[in-house]
Amino acid sequence: MVGNTLNISDGGKDKVELDKNNYVIKEKNQDIDATYFIDFDYKYSRALFTQTNNNRRVNLTYNDYKIIENQLFAFLRDMVFSDGNNNIRLALNFSKVKKESNLDFPFSVPERLKNNE
Repeated sequence: MVGNTLNISDGGKDKVELDKNNYVIKEKNQDIDATYFIDFDYKYSRALFTQTNNNRRVNLTYNDYKIIENQLFAFLRDMVFSDGNNNIRLALNFSKVKKESNLDFPFSVPERLKNNE
């Protein structure tokens, strides 16, 4: 979901194709099919994961790429999770991204809440 490929391939069944707007990489495992759509600028445009034995699928789309600390990052991500009967949609719209840094959340635990064994 963050834009990295999953390594689900069991070897030898991967395919690379070309469609109108994308390079299409297809991987197969015993019960999961993964299809990655990469545009001609080498950016993910879409990824589709299908679990064929129980009709589950996840469809991810990536848009609005910007360069963050010398790396492309998709600021808009749309995810649709489906089980064949129901869909759940999660839309992410990042407003600010900072590449890996240490986070500090300073707080103190009140004495009365501390475990004093």
